[in-house]
Amino acid sequence: MDKYSAILDCHYVFLATNHWISTMSFSYGNVNTLHILKTGEVISSHDQYQHVEDRFTWVDKPAIISRILRLRLITESHKRTIIAIYEDGQVIKEYVNVDDYFTPLLHAY
Repeated sequence: MDKYSAILDCHYVFLATNHWISTMSFSYGNVNTLHILKTGEVISSHDQYQHVEDRFTWVDKPAIISRILRLRLITESHKRTIIAIYEDGQVIKEYVNVDDYFTPLLHAY
């Protein structure tokens, strides 16, 4: 498809061939990535991630960036979306439009 349309915050936004044309400004949803170790420890900061980065070499970083950009468009402004990257099983799960208190499962099943 060449064109997509969406309603974000009651404003019409049109995406056409990599160009945003909006009638009014809007806010993107909040998308976070969490790396979850086999032990169940959650890595949520860049400083923590640097210590375990070698465990996640299997992750396709450009694909994660694409997911983040896609999920920002569908995440409601008062909610958040989490991309959980599990070391155990090398699994990536998306939790879309969750509340702030939401915590993903510590093990991917």
